[in-house]
Amino acid sequence: WDKGKTPEPRLVTQKKKSFKIAYEAGVKIGLGGDVGVYPHG
Repeated sequence: WDKGKTPEPRLVTQKKKSFKIAYEAGVKIGLGGDVGVYPHG
């Protein structure tokens, strides 16, 4: 998919819609990575 140049895939459209519904319903959404525990400063 070439964003802005080709049509948005159906699955992307569906995910955006479900995310919006959940967000508007007040569902807490957490995003993170899977890098594990490591020292950082």
